[in-house]
Parts: sequence; structure tokens; C-alpha cells
Amino acid sequence: MIGWGGIADVFRLESDHTQINKSDGVTEATDNEDRTIRFGGTTGNDIIETTDFGYSEDGSVSVKLTQTKDDEAFDTFLKTACPRLSDSSATTTEEVPDETGRKIGGAASAVSAQQYLLMSYGAQASDNKIPVVCNPGYYKKTSGSKSSGAGKFMRPSIEFQSIAALQNIAIGPDLFDSTIVTAPVTSVNILEGYHEVIAWLTPAS
Repeated sequence: MIGWGGIADVFRLESDHTQINKSDGVTEATDNEDRTIRFGGTTGNDIIETTDFGYSEDGSVSVKLTQTKDDEAFDTFLKTACPRLSDSSATTTEEVPDETGRKIGGAASAVSAQQYLLMSYGAQASDNKIPVVCNPGYYKKTSGSKSSGAGKFMRPSIEFQSIAALQNIAIGPDLFDSTIVTAPVTSVNILEGYHEVIAWLTPAS
């Protein structure tokens, strides 16, 4: 595989992981067009320059995008995803595991109230499949950091941190972009306790 896919879709996620939502955070998302925001694309000046996946021993995943989207829609997204304010939720609470290993508290409870499903489209692999990496989580308040310069595109960073699925998260076939991949026959599931699932799908015909 050379490079990555250049597109990442974001959907709102209920705080208890019972439903994937539209941008209003209430109405269930049933189609790819119900996404909250898209980073990158195949036309225009919004591109993803790099996608960095970081994996930790505890199973969590960090995803950092270097990209060029920097418009009002992006600003509106940041105001909801990672508002620039200080509050008590930024304080780490005690982390307590249950008998199965599922944890409550700790860093996961110290996040923005808004949670999201990130779907990152990869490049076509040697087996002719396209990986779509799906993670539940939240956006760090460092997202949006950028620097400017004459003749240079603004490149606001996007920093996403996964959290373990609180229950099975079913990603419906229609949430995948059918212009990029052939939708799976059934839902793709992020299993309870997991931070990620990768759907290997055939390219759209």
C-alpha cells in the first residue's frame, strides 16, 4: 500500500455508545451524508496531507491529521467537539476496572462531553481491498493548532483520541461512502471494550 486514502468522515456518537448520530447529536445517522464533517476529499483545496495512527499498550488509538480545511464549518465543528473553555471535566478521576477488565473513570471520563465516530479511508492495498479504520473517541482541545506564512496553506491539526466502546457499536452499511467502497452486506461492529475495527472493503465499482 502506498499512501493513505485522503478522506476521513466524522459522525456524532451518543455518550453511552447506543447510537451513531447526525451533527445535531440527537437524530440517528442512517446515510454517509449524515456525517458531521469530512476532512479531505477528491476535489477542491481541502486535503489530508498526513494521517498518523498511534497505538498504545492499553489498546487505545490516537489519530492525528495534518490537513487544510480551515473554514466556518471547521470552526463550528471545533466549538462543539472541543470548546475552548476550562471546566472541571478536565480533571482526571479515579480509574476503576471491573472483573472483566472494563474500566470506568480515568482519562476517558476527563474528555469533552461530545464523542464521535472517526472513519478513515485508506488506500487500495495489494489485495485490492480498501481499509476503513473506525474508532470511537473524542477530539483533544489541541485540535485546530496551526501556523501561518505567506503563500502557505493553513494546516490546522486534528487530534483524536479513542476510547473503548462501552457496548457493541454497529456501523450500518449506508454510513460508508459508496463512491469509495462497496458497502458491507451487514453492519461492521466495534466490539465492547475495543478501540477500533478495520473494515476491509472492495473499491466502489
